[in-house]
Amino acid sequence: MKGTVIIQNQKISILLATYRPNWEFFKLLLISLNDQDYPHLELLVRDDSDQIETSEKIQEYLREFVTAMPYVFTINERNMGSNRTFELLTEEVANGGYLAYCDQDDVWEPEKLSTLAALIEAPGVTLAYSDLSVIDQDGNKKADSFREFQKRVIHIYGADQFGTLLMRNSVTGCSMLIDTDVAKRALPFSQYFVHDHWLTLVASSVGELAYSAKPLIQYRLHDNNQIGASMLPGINNKTDYVEKKLAQDIVRFNSLLAGDLFTAEQKALIQGKIAAVEDRKAFIQSPSLSGIGKLFKALQGDHQLFLVELFLGIAGNKLGERFLKFLKR
Repeated sequence: MKGTVIIQNQKISILLATYRPNWEFFKLLLISLNDQDYPHLELLVRDDSDQIETSEKIQEYLREFVTAMPYVFTINERNMGSNRTFELLTEEVANGGYLAYCDQDDVWEPEKLSTLAALIEAPGVTLAYSDLSVIDQDGNKKADSFREFQKRVIHIYGADQFGTLLMRNSVTGCSMLIDTDVAKRALPFSQYFVHDHWLTLVASSVGELAYSAKPLIQYRLHDNNQIGASMLPGINNKTDYVEKKLAQDIVRFNSLLAGDLFTAEQKALIQGKIAAVEDRKAFIQSPSLSGIGKLFKALQGDHQLFLVELFLGIAGNKLGERFLKFLKR
């Protein structure tokens, strides 16, 4: 691992996308950013609120609560959504150093960036991330680890994780620190992946992931979370599952085959995932004994999802609806 002096001389750019924030949550976030113990920081804020009054108030909060680092504030010409806003922030930051993506309603532990900076300095590491604790809208702790809240989350790290991450992302955007040049390699962001999944895929395609089991973010759950407690949104029956999840997964994976961002070996892994999703889709639409074997092979290492799709395949439509409703509770 590189020496402390080198770590402290690497600039970290915090990229904060805002959209009509809850002002108390936003204040607590800014205070936690200002209290980071890492010495060489800058904050880039881009507002997607499409409301001049909101943008003006955000600037007031920045002037009051961000005193330990320089910051730059910009406004989207129109509402673009979080993916595009984070993409613009990534384009705007200078080369070199590291990027930390930031949501508007969490609380960062003071040592978050210094801990991740030490991890990402290891040879070959392109992205470092951590576990998160979970708090409610009043700041009360709901879970000491994100894994208690999302039971299926497995925080993976190390080399050669690209194939695993194709199926399921384990990196929450607000918990990551990524090499700036790697993040810029990911431009333009894919329209088929949420920004944190996309960045993690690109980072894992060229290097290793590092992980801290210490929760370095207090992840806030509240009614307006863009990605919070929702599971299988808009999927209420077997047809929805096939058309809105599996068929869309095939579209997403096919999008990765264009261009030269990924190697031939990585594209072979992607094509294998496409074939596996096709087998899963075929089983749910027309279950058979031979299909069970293909389903098991397609979902090796994810026994929970295998059991879910096995049941969906053999269940009738009404029972499938009740089963999906149960899963979402």
